[in-house]
Amino acid sequence: MERTAAMSHDDPQGGCVRSAGLASIAVDHARLSYEYLDAGDIDAYASLFEKDVVLSRPGLTVRGRTELERFQEERAGRCHHTVSTVIASTEHIAVVGRRTRRPDEPGEGPLEFADVFTLSGSGLFSAQQTFYFIAPG
Repeated sequence: MERTAAMSHDDPQGGCVRSAGLASIAVDHARLSYEYLDAGDIDAYASLFEKDVVLSRPGLTVRGRTELERFQEERAGRCHHTVSTVIASTEHIAVVGRRTRRPDEPGEGPLEFADVFTLSGSGLFSAQQTFYFIAPG
């Protein structure tokens, strides 16, 4: 079951209130990011991020859209993402889901993940932080 929640609050960094409409668009962009990665469309994927984006995941930090494209290029189209929950504020979009490799791809089995996207004032993502859960055994 897929859940989406939205709330708005002040931006503590800039002191301005971002619109709930912008957060709603960002939810769509977060969902699209996985569709684009699954389809191998790196140009469309990268268009959702600011030029100075920072991608962080365990053991890795990628800085800038060019490096993000390079990093995702070798991974795109090799996995399928299933989104189960999306939680949105006017500053962040949190996505919980599961990533599985395509049957012909070597590598680890299914991974549960949580991604936290940081929304810029222009509606693009300025950061993405990824967390993984790997079941014991």
